[in-house]
Amino acid sequence: MLIGNISDLHYGKDQAQSYIWTEPPYEGHNSRLVWTDIACRKALDIMVERGVDFAICEGDSAHPKGKIDIVVEGFLSRFVHMAIEKIPNWVKVVGNHGAGELAGEHIAKSVWVQKGISVISTPTEIRLDKQQQGLRLCVLPYQGDSDKIADALKRFRASHKKGDRTILVMHDGIKGGVVGTDEGYRLEDGFDGEGGLFDFAEFVLAGHYHRHQVFEAGGAPCCYIGSPLQRDFGDWGTERGLVLFDTKKMHVEFVPVTEVPRFFQFKLTSTDDLKELPDLSQHYAWFRLMSETVDVERVKEIATLAPAQITYDFEAIETETRLAISAGSTLEQMIPSYVDFASGQDVEPELIERRKAAGVDYVRRSGVRL
Repeated sequence: MLIGNISDLHYGKDQAQSYIWTEPPYEGHNSRLVWTDIACRKALDIMVERGVDFAICEGDSAHPKGKIDIVVEGFLSRFVHMAIEKIPNWVKVVGNHGAGELAGEHIAKSVWVQKGISVISTPTEIRLDKQQQGLRLCVLPYQGDSDKIADALKRFRASHKKGDRTILVMHDGIKGGVVGTDEGYRLEDGFDGEGGLFDFAEFVLAGHYHRHQVFEAGGAPCCYIGSPLQRDFGDWGTERGLVLFDTKKMHVEFVPVTEVPRFFQFKLTSTDDLKELPDLSQHYAWFRLMSETVDVERVKEIATLAPAQITYDFEAIETETRLAISAGSTLEQMIPSYVDFASGQDVEPELIERRKAAGVDYVRRSGVRL
């Protein structure tokens, strides 16, 4: 059996970091929402081409905010409808974006249930078809609490029967997972599976961290599916896509989703570094000037080809408040995007004015709402 896995779709996330789509069939819609939809459709097409028998969404399929909820629900509903037309057998795992009636997982659950798909909101065991006798999924939706996770795993272990081949499917943090860019860091929090709590499973398929990866934890190999597309500059240098899982071989295959926007970071030490840049017309770019010798006007000219930002990383800037500004935008236009580095709160307009009076145009990005 071949199981297709997608996770952390986050329909509706990153709405501020976007432009309005002007081409059919998406005209008038937010571009980040559109690109999420395109990436998910591409992932679905790959599953169909590869002959997937059973599919799982490992959580967080929606991430709406406020008045865009209806729009997000419409996009997600259309995707789910297409998904079950092409692959009839699906399971949806509840993720962590789920508090309140307008929260992402509430909307996601209603959409998936309306389409006749099982939504797993409590620890659940699923025995797959008779031809795969002994093959079972132990599905653990988001718990956010190590004790609850441990209790559920112990119950799964207790229900293990001789000859069972178990796949643990979950949405939660696992200690040792890596987040961030290709310079990413390994997390020390999350559930650590101490004492081999995963060892009843032959494989763990997980959602929650957006970076695809495979590592050992709790006595079993663990695979984070990852999101189907990059979300921000924290994702640069890493692939995004879907995972195909072969139950006979107990083997994962990562398949990247291509031809969707990516985030690029360029550390410029001289103007010569600008000679071999990729085509940026559909992508996001962050130009980090590491030297005063870089031709800033040339950088600004190139930055007009893409949603971009320029930062002077060689300048000394106080750590309490670091600001960011997009290339080509005036300071007044960008005021809503400034945030305080320490508190995460909006920076007071008076502070913006003081910096403007001091001649600050572009400064280091950190904590900006994208």
